[in-house]
Amino acid sequence: MRFPQIERRRKRYVPRQCVADHGMHKDSPMSEFVSIGQAAAKVVDKLRTNIESTPVHSRADWLALRKRDVTASEIGALFGCHPYRSALQVFADKTGNGIDRGENSAMRAGRILEPAVVEAVREEKSDWVIEKANRYWRHVDARLGATPDYFVSGQPDLGVLECKTANPSVFERDWSAGVPLCWTLQCLVQMMLTGCQWGAVAVLVKSHELPVYIYDIPRHPAAEAKIVEKVREFWARVENDDPPAADFTKDGAAIGAMFPRERGEPIDLSASNRLPEILDRRAHLSSAIKSAENEKDAIDAEIKEALGAAPEGKLPGWRITWKTTHRKETVIPAKDIRVLRVTDLRSNEGML
Repeated sequence: MRFPQIERRRKRYVPRQCVADHGMHKDSPMSEFVSIGQAAAKVVDKLRTNIESTPVHSRADWLALRKRDVTASEIGALFGCHPYRSALQVFADKTGNGIDRGENSAMRAGRILEPAVVEAVREEKSDWVIEKANRYWRHVDARLGATPDYFVSGQPDLGVLECKTANPSVFERDWSAGVPLCWTLQCLVQMMLTGCQWGAVAVLVKSHELPVYIYDIPRHPAAEAKIVEKVREFWARVENDDPPAADFTKDGAAIGAMFPRERGEPIDLSASNRLPEILDRRAHLSSAIKSAENEKDAIDAEIKEALGAAPEGKLPGWRITWKTTHRKETVIPAKDIRVLRVTDLRSNEGML
């Protein structure tokens, strides 16, 4: 599904005036929602009549509040544009079958560096009064929630500020055309629920100079109406136990969590045209991986022979070490897991 991408120029600060017309050109993906027009505005206005906000006193409180809603940080997954999550993962979480993914390195960096992002924004925008948001906002009927990072006052209208960090290579890859769609949607949800009339996304690039780029996100009633529609569709799927299609590049763990135990009898898969194709590919990959691992092991053995008892070897362009390390004893708790095994009955190679 196509969804709005606001066209913006990238620079250290993008003033709101440059996108006051919502940045829409006739060929922009955002333009497909213009036809919704007044109807969309009415949907968004109606949404504001059923909003509640709750103070957040701790991270545990915040996590508990988020469980009952699709949140602003998850909305991108429903549109297939989230860098880390899929619609199926959100579905698994909301139906009690999710897995605890913990905090990845990007999330940890964002949490630790968030104050630095705000300080950099203050240097760029001295007229902004930036205060930490400490409430969780939700639409009760739509079950859509958000916790903005910060509110910004000192302007004619109250705004929201979303803080991000990015490595230089990621910034060049993902931010060259403006704010990635996932974070645009996140900011739109925050504005919609809080009633703020403008928003900004600030990204701190983790390079030597620590530049900050600030992008304006205008309100867009048509896009906001599309978000509400998508969230309602999602909760209808939950109600009907109708999971969204899997993204197999992301959803292996989610599928395992949704089907933790086998039950019933063996099923006939012979009608599938897809399975023989991917089973052939899997067999080829398994063979290639095994061959590559054997070759790598042989190379490692030859390197070790060259080092002998020496802890390190020097070679132009390479650093090679073979040192003793202490590995602590670990006890793995007993648990039951489902194990996928595929056996090729067409040859003598057996299990792959």
